[in-house]
Amino acid sequence: MLVLAAAGRLYKEFEKEHGSTSCRTLSGLDLTTPEGKKAFEETVKKNTCSKFVATASKLLARELQKI
Repeated sequence: MLVLAAAGRLYKEFEKEHGSTSCRTLSGLDLTTPEGKKAFEETVKKNTCSKFVATASKLLARELQKI
């Protein structure tokens, strides 16, 4: 139960910080299309998604310290 609560806090905090947890919303791309996949690989993955991964990592580290 402890891990489930930590995961819930992480999820809520990420959503609070970025406004969503949906990849489509966060990236602004439809990754089911060739255009979306191309944009993801060329720029969004490095410039946008890396910021979200950094946030998630920071939040995860914080939650792990609590456990």
